[in-house]
Amino acid sequence: MGYERWKDTPERLERDSINYMMPQSLRAFGFPTYYVYINPTPIGATAYEWAVSIPDYIAEILKSKFGDDIIIGPANGFGLHLCEDGLLKDRIEEIFGFSSGSLPYRSREGKIEVNLSLRLNFRFYLVRK
Repeated sequence: MGYERWKDTPERLERDSINYMMPQSLRAFGFPTYYVYINPTPIGATAYEWAVSIPDYIAEILKSKFGDDIIIGPANGFGLHLCEDGLLKDRIEEIFGFSSGSLPYRSREGKIEVNLSLRLNFRFYLVRK
């Protein structure tokens, strides 16, 4: 991922690779991905990161080794924003999952357009203080 991410455009924003490069590249090789959004977002952190689905046996090993310090999301999702210990320390209250997709809308001229979007579409955890 690092080579593809930086080989031609080192000035590319990290947000662009998080949104449009890394998840799509992983999906192309058969790794299902989705995004995890945290609220509130701590200063210096990104509001969302992608998570990748891991096989059942790996999820079971992680849960047995780390217990409740990690969260295995829907479809065995695992990613940066699914480390429960860190979320609690950062006082995160909500975690949402979402996937990218297209969103049709009508322009002012009445023409139907399609906008690529990143939209919240399922809540899967609520972390209470």
